[in-house]
Amino acid sequence: MENSNRIIVFSGPQKGMGKTVIAVNLAIDWAMRAKKQVVIVDLDPLCKGEIAQMLDVSASYVSKMSIVMQRDVLDGEFLRGRISFNKWGVGVLALAPDEKVAVDISLNQIARVLIGLNKVYSLVIDMESDITQKGILMFDFADIIFWIFMPSNIFLRQSIDKFKKIASYKFSFAKFCLVLNQFDIKGAIKSGEINSSLQGFGKNIEELIPQDKLVSRSIDKRKPLIVNEPHSGFSESIRRIRGIMLNVPQRGRKIEKISVLDGLLNRFDTVVKRGKIENKNFFVDKLSEEEIIKKGKEEAIRNELKQKIHKQLIKRLDVRKIDFITDAKNQQVKMIVERAAALILSTEIDVDTMSRQEREELIAEIVDEALGLGPLEALMEESSITEIMVNKFDQIYVEQNGKLYLTDRKFISNDQVVQVIRKIVAPLGRRIDESMPFVDARLADGSRINAIISPLALQGPMLTIRRFPKNPLTGEDLIKMGAISGEVFQFLSACVKIKKNVLISGGTGTGKTTLLNILSAAIPEGERIITIEDTAELKLKQIHVGRLESRPPNIEGKGEVTIRDLVRNTLRMRPDRIVVGECRGPEALDMLQAMNTGHEGSLSTIHANSPRDMLSRLETMILMAGAELPLRAIREQIASAVHFVIQLTRFSDGTRKITKVTEVTGREKDVITAQDIFVFQRTGIEDKKITGFFRATGNIPKCYPEFKTQGVNLPIGVFHIEKSG
Repeated sequence: MENSNRIIVFSGPQKGMGKTVIAVNLAIDWAMRAKKQVVIVDLDPLCKGEIAQMLDVSASYVSKMSIVMQRDVLDGEFLRGRISFNKWGVGVLALAPDEKVAVDISLNQIARVLIGLNKVYSLVIDMESDITQKGILMFDFADIIFWIFMPSNIFLRQSIDKFKKIASYKFSFAKFCLVLNQFDIKGAIKSGEINSSLQGFGKNIEELIPQDKLVSRSIDKRKPLIVNEPHSGFSESIRRIRGIMLNVPQRGRKIEKISVLDGLLNRFDTVVKRGKIENKNFFVDKLSEEEIIKKGKEEAIRNELKQKIHKQLIKRLDVRKIDFITDAKNQQVKMIVERAAALILSTEIDVDTMSRQEREELIAEIVDEALGLGPLEALMEESSITEIMVNKFDQIYVEQNGKLYLTDRKFISNDQVVQVIRKIVAPLGRRIDESMPFVDARLADGSRINAIISPLALQGPMLTIRRFPKNPLTGEDLIKMGAISGEVFQFLSACVKIKKNVLISGGTGTGKTTLLNILSAAIPEGERIITIEDTAELKLKQIHVGRLESRPPNIEGKGEVTIRDLVRNTLRMRPDRIVVGECRGPEALDMLQAMNTGHEGSLSTIHANSPRDMLSRLETMILMAGAELPLRAIREQIASAVHFVIQLTRFSDGTRKITKVTEVTGREKDVITAQDIFVFQRTGIEDKKITGFFRATGNIPKCYPEFKTQGVNLPIGVFHIEKSG
């Protein structure tokens, strides 16, 4: 039967933080409210019986219990009647009668007793302040870890040092809850300062406990404050901590065999370091031929084991029915699959042969394959990765900081890649098979995916996932990154405000959509904006925005709605601005006609390598529309509709920059005329980084007088020939 009892751990930077008093009061409040027995486990050898004294109860000891627990099956019922409880339903199990005996107790002994004890009781564990193997083991067992400390620079620094040590064990801080005790004492540093200092660990203070003189008196009189002064500020904090504790999902522990446990206990010092993307192992190392052969054999054995466990998982839990978009992110569903995988693993191999790190990594991979994207799951969680490219099942690249890297992540087979693709697209109402061998779609988080399978993909199924930051970039971000200068950004924003039609040109992955999103922020509030995209990526901040997305044909080949259909329909929706995510076909004609018929200030992107190439490509796309227009008429339409072209380039060092801002000035005979307003001037390479600056060409835009008449202040000095960035 699955264990429903909880394990709550209290720890802190050093002794004297008040964690023991808080733990005791929480245990009493919990026991009384839930009408159940709670055991406080005193694992701090320096406490020397303090908890038992506070509770006015005699303590039992781990060392005595361990003698009778040397068996494969842990018998929790044996412990009933061997622990004394006080009138509030709280008992104490201490590590040892004194510090000397405590040192001799092994991790195995402690773990055996705790697992057996937790079968019949909920546990509150009072930890020592040193971060040891024993501490990490307790953190592993815990449903939640309350880190108690006081508002002093000394205790803050100690906490940071101990968090670094915890992180060195590759332990996540997800279960940690920070509690600031006596937050209102004289000279206390503010909680905001503390949160800022702990930002690197992703944690903030979740509960503040006020200073209360009644606490020390209650300890002396052995009368817990939660009972004698239930309305004090301290007692109210304890009740809030209980609320936090009860809102945390239980991990559930179902470990029955000591051999399984031993594999968790004996190898805490193993820290694997094989590459780095923010401390995560993704990149491929350069190996010798012998190492490659050895690694290949190990991977084959590991993959065979993973496939075996995965098949058994499908039999036990119908993971095929789990919705990737919703259920896969549900912690309870993940926990069920995680426990089932761990149990199957314990029956398949001798866990003693694997380190804790290896075992956790294997189970995580199996869960990812069952619920998520398999080897891509960890890559999807890494915020610095902007693109994931699966060329074949055993070759996965990522783009990070503008550069491509081969990762060490691999699928087991082509079939697994196809399964992952189908898992992604099925909830989106899309399909992929031999009759429809490619698909383009958008995930719930905004990521764009493209997949193509056999017979079109000759090496096996291919998958590309383009990811976008949760917090969209701003113009200030681009300036800090060196992608644009302040003067250029000021000019482009002014052009958008006075309703100039702007096209953004560039190759794949140069940041066209990102810049389009940023420039659209300059559209004044109150104007009606309609966006049209193949896969919705734009995130406009204005209120009056209508978003349209094209639709592919259904299984029968019917129901398709193209970008061109949407552009035509948009003209009947009374738009002030039309923003087309990308023009790449016949819709270009309708877009130009809209620009020429009262819908100025429209924005779009086009794939091209230069402003001149973009204008030529625009001609070609208009011809694709089937309109029997002479080339001269087409060029006249372009010259009157398009005001500015922004050229984006991705350089060899991975950086993306605006390299030209070009104004379309008109037409001379059959040639569209244009002039560069700003250009990026390259100067060389330093430390493998492209160097240069943005400069004005000296050309004054034809539209410059309009800035003043429309109330936009743009100094003419920005167009003077000088280094401007």
